[in-house]
Amino acid sequence: MCARRVETQRSANRAVADWTAKVSLDVPSGIRFIVALAVDGAAKRIALGTEDGVVQVRSLVSGKALWQASLGDRAGVVLFDGNVLRVATSNTVVGFDVTSGLEVERASIPSTSFFLMASDDHARVAAVVFGTGLAVWAPARGELVPLAP
Repeated sequence: MCARRVETQRSANRAVADWTAKVSLDVPSGIRFIVALAVDGAAKRIALGTEDGVVQVRSLVSGKALWQASLGDRAGVVLFDGNVLRVATSNTVVGFDVTSGLEVERASIPSTSFFLMASDDHARVAAVVFGTGLAVWAPARGELVPLAP
C-alpha cells in the first residue's frame, strides 16, 4: 500500500492505493498531519497516527472509522501486532485492543521511538529509540530492557 494525494475540486485529500494506483481508501481531509500508517491486510484495516496525537483505525473496505483515541502526544509509529495496535509517542508505547480501541497496555521508553517491531509469537516488542538503541520488553510482564547501541 502507498499513500498519495488525490486532488478534488473542493480540497486535497489523501488516499491509500495499491502499487497500480487503485484507491482503496480516501482519507477524509479532517485528519491532518498523518505521520504514521500501518496496514493490516488480512483484517482489511488501516491505522493512522497524527502529529497531534490522534490514532484512528479505519476499515479498508468501507472507509468507516472503527475507533479513534487521543494520546495528547505525537503518534509517531503504529504497528499491528496480533490483537494489539501499538503506538509509539515521545516516551511511551501504548497498546490498544484492535477491535474495541480500549487501552490494554502502556510501557515507558527512554526517548522517542522511530521504529517498532514485534516477535512472531507476540511475546516481545522492540523499539528503536533515539540515543538509547534498542529497547525490548515482554508486554505480558511489563519488563523493559534498554540495550546499548
